[in-house]
Amino acid sequence: MPQPLVWQKAKVGGTCPSATAGHSLTLVGSVFYLFGGIDTEKRKDMLTEHVDIDKKIGKITPNNALYSLKIGVSECTWNKEKVGGEVPLPRTQHSSCAIGNDRLFVFGGYYSTNQRL
Repeated sequence: MPQPLVWQKAKVGGTCPSATAGHSLTLVGSVFYLFGGIDTEKRKDMLTEHVDIDKKIGKITPNNALYSLKIGVSECTWNKEKVGGEVPLPRTQHSSCAIGNDRLFVFGGYYSTNQRL
């Protein structure tokens, strides 16, 4: 008979990304990579105040940040990656997949409300 599943809160360390929406999270080898999406950091004030968004915080735009997440038995560690080469445009609602154990392929999504990639 299978063992029941049990939730446990893991210790989290490193440089955690802010909450995002529309990002991708992909396993490459033994490490997860979070790419892009829309930062909620720019939208904090909207949750409690009824204000004109453009006047209060400016346009909400996607980012092209890349974070890695290593998951251990009792601890998870985030790291903001420094990348070189041709960095993909900021985007949200895109897809990504692993190619082999050492590459991340990012494609599609939106750069803005009227610019589809």
